[in-house]
Amino acid sequence: MILFISFQSLTSTSAGGTGKIAYEVARNLSDKKHPVKLIVSSKGKFTTTFPSAPVSSLSRYYLFLLNKFIAPWLKPYQKRHLEERIFDLFCSRHIQRGQKLVFTTTPFIPQTLKKAKQLGIPVVFFPGTPEENHIAELVTREARHWNVATEDVYTYQPRLAAYNQGMSPIDSIICHSSVIESTYRKQWTEKNFVSCPGLLKPISLNNEDANQPTSFTILYAAHTVWLKGLQYLLKAWNELSIDGELLIVGSIDPTVQRVIDREFGSLKNVTFTGAVSGIDAYVKRSTVLVCPSLIDGGPVTVMEAMRFGVPSVMTDACGVKDFIREGETGWIAEAANANELASRIKWCYDNREATRQVGRAAQSMLNQYDFMAFIENIASETLALRNL
Repeated sequence: MILFISFQSLTSTSAGGTGKIAYEVARNLSDKKHPVKLIVSSKGKFTTTFPSAPVSSLSRYYLFLLNKFIAPWLKPYQKRHLEERIFDLFCSRHIQRGQKLVFTTTPFIPQTLKKAKQLGIPVVFFPGTPEENHIAELVTREARHWNVATEDVYTYQPRLAAYNQGMSPIDSIICHSSVIESTYRKQWTEKNFVSCPGLLKPISLNNEDANQPTSFTILYAAHTVWLKGLQYLLKAWNELSIDGELLIVGSIDPTVQRVIDREFGSLKNVTFTGAVSGIDAYVKRSTVLVCPSLIDGGPVTVMEAMRFGVPSVMTDACGVKDFIREGETGWIAEAANANELASRIKWCYDNREATRQVGRAAQSMLNQYDFMAFIENIASETLALRNL
C-alpha cells in the first residue's frame, strides 16, 4: 500500500494546493488498482472512492479545543507549529510495516517520517513551496534591510528545527517548478530529485471575456508577508509618473505594514482593500496583475488573472514563470528589482492593446492546460520511486 499524507483538511471545497495533489494522485493510482490510503488533518463528511481517514478520530474535537482555548494565547505561527506537532503525533501511528511507500506533502512530521525510515519504507515529498531554510534567510535579510525586527512562521526556530528533522528521512523530492527544485537542490544535495512541471491548482475554466478596462489599474493580490515583495512594487510605483491606480488587495502582516506606513505612506493613487473573500471582482477591473514575489511556488493569483484574460508581470522567483513566454503570455522581471518592475508596468501603460493581446494569449494557454496529465505524470513517477 502507498500511504498519502496531507496536513490539509479534505472537504468538498478544499480544491487547491498540495492537498489536492495528494488526493488526485491517490485517486489516480486507486483507479489503476494500486492499494492506497490518504491521511488528512480532518475530513468532515467528505467521501472518497478509495480509503481515506482523518489523522485521528478526535481531530475535530482537539482542533476545536485548540482554537477555542489555546490559540488566543499563541501567536499565529506558534499555533501552526502546535497543530503540526499534534498532527505528527497521530500521523506516526498510521505508519506500518509492509507499506510500499509514503507520499507526503508536508515535511513537518519528523516523528512520522523517522518511523517510516526505520521500517525501510521509501519516503517521497511533494513540496508546494520553496525550501524553508531558503525562505527563512530571505525573510531575515528583508527585515534587516528595512530595519525592522521580525519573527513569523518562516523564521520561528522550533518550527524550522522540526522541518529539518522531517527532511532528513526523505528519499526523493518531486518538484513541480524550477524555482522550487533549485532551492531544494541547494540545501539537500543528497536527495533524489524528480521534475514534474505543472500548475498546482486547477482553475474553473469557464469562458470569460478578456477584460477591457477604461482606466489603467495595476492589481496586486495576496496575504502580504515579506516574501510577496510588495515593498518593491511600491518602490516601482513611486518611480512611475502615470495616470493610473495601484490596487493592493488582501491582508498585510503588521511588520510589513509598519514599513509601508514609514516608507510609502505618501504614495498617490494607491488603494488598500484589506482582507477580502475573493479577488474575481478586482481582477475584472484590472489591466495587469503584478506579482513581485521574492520567492513563490506559484502564485495562484497569476492563474486567476489568466482566467479573465488579464496578463501578469511576475518575478523570476515565481514558480509559474516556467509556463510564461516573455512578452507573449506575460512578463518576467528580476526579483527585488523595482526598476525592472517599473519598466514592465510602463510598457503596459504605453501599449494597451498589445497588453490585452498578451492577456488573451495567457487565457488561451490556461484553457489548454491539462491538469490531469500533470497528475498522471506524478502518479507514474511515484510508482517508479516505489520500485527504487
